[in-house]
Amino acid sequence: MKNEIHVLNQFKFRHEGKANEEAIIQGEKFRFTILTSRLFRLEY
Repeated sequence: MKNEIHVLNQFKFRHEGKANEEAIIQGEKFRFTILTSRLFRLEY
């Protein structure tokens, strides 16, 4: 467990946690968010 915490601390980064509004495609029961040119998030 102690090693896990050390490894996780190495990967901390600052972020705002909000997607660009132009990168969101939303319907009544779904939402796609384009994160990068090769990665998107689907929420249903």
